[in-house]
Amino acid sequence: MTAANYVGSGLVKTLFQTLSGFIVLMWISPEELGQWQSFTVFVSYITILGLGVPHGLNRELPYLLGKKKLEVAMTLLKTAGAYVTMLSFGIILLVSLISVTLFFLEVFNMNQSLMLFAAFSIGAFSLQTNLIGATFRSNQAFDKLAYLQYFMAFCHFILLPIVYFYGIWGYISYQALITIFFYWGYWFYRPYKVKYKFIKEDFKLLVKIGLQMFIWDYLAQSLRTIPRLVLVIFGSPMLVGLFAPAESFNKAVLNLPKYINLFLFPKMSYSFGKDQSIEKIKAYSFKSAKLLFVSMFFIALILALIIPYAFELFFEKYLDSVKVVQIVLFSGVFYSVNALFHNSINSLKMFRYFKIIISLKALFLIMSISLSYFFTDNLLIAAAVGLVASEFLSTIVYVSIIKFKIK
Repeated sequence: MTAANYVGSGLVKTLFQTLSGFIVLMWISPEELGQWQSFTVFVSYITILGLGVPHGLNRELPYLLGKKKLEVAMTLLKTAGAYVTMLSFGIILLVSLISVTLFFLEVFNMNQSLMLFAAFSIGAFSLQTNLIGATFRSNQAFDKLAYLQYFMAFCHFILLPIVYFYGIWGYISYQALITIFFYWGYWFYRPYKVKYKFIKEDFKLLVKIGLQMFIWDYLAQSLRTIPRLVLVIFGSPMLVGLFAPAESFNKAVLNLPKYINLFLFPKMSYSFGKDQSIEKIKAYSFKSAKLLFVSMFFIALILALIIPYAFELFFEKYLDSVKVVQIVLFSGVFYSVNALFHNSINSLKMFRYFKIIISLKALFLIMSISLSYFFTDNLLIAAAVGLVASEFLSTIVYVSIIKFKIK
């Protein structure tokens, strides 16, 4: 019941967020939105400055709680909290100085300076939110998190008038308020109310564990951008545009496994800390993967049948994208299972296998796109088929390693 409530709230929040995004597009000009997003595009890179600390806490906290080492777990939480707090406030202070300096040097005008400050300040608050999110581990905590996500879904709509009346600055304020409300909600419901304290040795441990997780997670996700990169280099802007709906639909569908994995990962880490049983984690991951695969396959199949009619009614300009969207949807089926297996390996801290998995996945992707293009002579279809084939082959690799290598 807790899992269904948490996943359901996440999907509702995603739906409201997506719908509000479409509404915003009716009120803000592409030029204004483009100027704002030209600053926000760089914000995602500040997660690198986290050095994997949130990732390390995400794994170690439930693991130590499973081992009944509450005091050690709280010490790591205090260190992680202290580091991320210093980092976030440091970013805000630094970007304030940079914004003011660029304004007085007349490199940026007032609007550009304010946008720079707002973009990175919002990103800094998000670092804090992500860290606190890593502490929600019990069923009771996930229930509270579900209520918070329902509330945030409501906020995405109730705050829209700000955008309508104040345009681009209303939109920036809207995003800032959403971020602050989310942070406040996390802070209010946080399961462990501790006073942060930085301890050097604990910081080194979190970086040692978390940085590996961050790097391999980042590389695994980045590989999915290769098909679009191929279209950019060897194709044309038209092909990139036709591929865009496939990415959008796939991203929307992948929200289901995203929230499922967010729920399952700490459960696996806690279980491993409690029992030290690798076989139990393997059995748990395979059972969950089967259920997830069936669910995702059913969703992809239904959407694949509906999409041709939906595109004829609402997206007539993108009718040439129909086959591509249908194909790419099934890449999400295998990707969702792979993400679950990826997390199960993370819970066991057997990071060495990612060297094999990620390398093979990159090879599969390049070879699949090349072979598909050789037989179809259609770069757009080849990119879609290559994505599905590489995820399917990667699933075989994950299963083989977890079943036969990990002992």
